[in-house]
Amino acid sequence: MLLCFFSAASAAEIVLTEEEADWLQRNAVIRYAPAPNYPPIEYFDETQRHLGVTPELLDLMLAKVDLPIRIERFNSWEEVMSATRLGKVDMLGSVAKVPKRQAYLNFSEPYITLPTVIYMRENEGYSNLSLEELSGKRVVVIEDYASADFVQDNFPEISLIKVPEISIGIRMVSYGMADAIVVSRATAAYYMQQHSLTNLEVVGETGMTWKLRFAVRKDWPELNSIIQKALDSVSEAELEALIERHLKQGYATQVLSTERLKEVSVWVGACLLVMLFALNLYLIWRHRGHKYHLENTQKQKHELESQLQRLQTIDAETGLTTRHAFLAEANKELARYHRYGSSFAIFVIEVPSLQKLRRMGDFKTAEEVMKQLSVIINEEIREQDLCGDLGDGCLGVLLLKVDEMSADIVGKRLRQRVDSPGSLYIHGVATPASLLIGVAVPRAVTGSVDELIQLADSKLYAMGNPGE
Repeated sequence: MLLCFFSAASAAEIVLTEEEADWLQRNAVIRYAPAPNYPPIEYFDETQRHLGVTPELLDLMLAKVDLPIRIERFNSWEEVMSATRLGKVDMLGSVAKVPKRQAYLNFSEPYITLPTVIYMRENEGYSNLSLEELSGKRVVVIEDYASADFVQDNFPEISLIKVPEISIGIRMVSYGMADAIVVSRATAAYYMQQHSLTNLEVVGETGMTWKLRFAVRKDWPELNSIIQKALDSVSEAELEALIERHLKQGYATQVLSTERLKEVSVWVGACLLVMLFALNLYLIWRHRGHKYHLENTQKQKHELESQLQRLQTIDAETGLTTRHAFLAEANKELARYHRYGSSFAIFVIEVPSLQKLRRMGDFKTAEEVMKQLSVIINEEIREQDLCGDLGDGCLGVLLLKVDEMSADIVGKRLRQRVDSPGSLYIHGVATPASLLIGVAVPRAVTGSVDELIQLADSKLYAMGNPGE
């Protein structure tokens, strides 16, 4: 079965309790984060329109109760869930109820159920596979999806590849960069059509069936109650029609009359002659077309590999090197130091004004400040050097082929640049900011990069209390 739906039997009028009405009076904005890449359930198209089953269902619900919803746009589901855990999102619309999410979310009753299946490349001889039989294979799952946690927790023998969106994962399987993907059939079909992928097929069921719901932050039970009443007010017929339009395809049939069949037979004869001529042309151009297809496929694969490499090394929001990639490069430099004596230095940087924004919960402004710092630091260091996000509002800088004295000079230049008027803008106002920088070089330790970072961090804290 592809899907099922849930609803009240009739479209009842919504009656709010005194507590619910009072809650609406006290709350001016509800920050709603759509699933950005989950067609046909919920997604943004190329013109940034919010489309799918969930937004249309939400429109039906909002026709019954006026809620001050503001759309918060994120690039991936991983970003949506991260922001939700940090309290930057109030409401979700296409989410499965799993134990770890119940710690910070309340859920409505489900409105649709979607089973997940296993897709692999065609003609590989697989059919009726289960997840147990994927042991040792490279299987794509989507970061922070409930299915990713399910596979990871229950099938540790599977070699998981976590990607931020289905579009990337489905192409990885098509191009041979992974063996299989766990995904809903409807969403896979959408992306296969979008990317003209014709070499994939369903080879098995996963046994996972996700009931999608609305979800609300845990400390707003009144809103969850209102959402449930609004959902109950949508009739079964309305919900069925909505789902039918998005998830099912109609197949029109036509019965031809005898006279029409005669007319068609004449045209068929003429078409056969045309087809013979076209076949000759096709055979001439086939080789050229096949060559172009192979070249185009290889180009798409190369572009995808570049995209994946960038996702693994660069934070899309701040432009900073990710912590994982930063540490990997630092470990390479430490190995060069031990083998060849090639010097380098590591900075750990904190900005008190940035830490203050984070403590106040203003993560959006803090992220904007991080972007500005990324630009400033990359302008001041050389192309061969590296600036990365160490987490918790700390930045790291990897300076290659420098001694401690040269590193100190770079650090002073960075402090002067950030402290100069017009360098940083906070809430649209030019704001001079101080940098706290701890420096470490490999001659000071004999162990790992982690020890280097700890040493730089201890020097930073010796300068004062960061964040105060």
